[in-house]
Amino acid sequence: MRPSDPRGVGPPGKRGFPVEMLHLVRIALSKPYTFVVLAVLILIVGPLAALRTPVDIFPEIRIPVIAVVWQYTGLPPDEMSGRVMLGFQRSLTTTVNDI
Repeated sequence: MRPSDPRGVGPPGKRGFPVEMLHLVRIALSKPYTFVVLAVLILIVGPLAALRTPVDIFPEIRIPVIAVVWQYTGLPPDEMSGRVMLGFQRSLTTTVNDI
């Protein structure tokens, strides 16, 4: 009897293959047609199930949205965001819940 090898080659049950795995191999070797039929079924049913599974790329999500338009002629965008929008956002977050 050889000592157990850490790569999985050695006597069953001693740091090698688990005994349960060898039991499955023995069944597969004794009934090969059963396992061939199971493999063919997996190859046929797998793609069919994947093709028939409904996939919605863009699900319908209803998120409440508020749009506010501010117009100040001659005000650059960075000044608009710093002076007007920052104050507006602060007032919304303090007065409206769940924002």
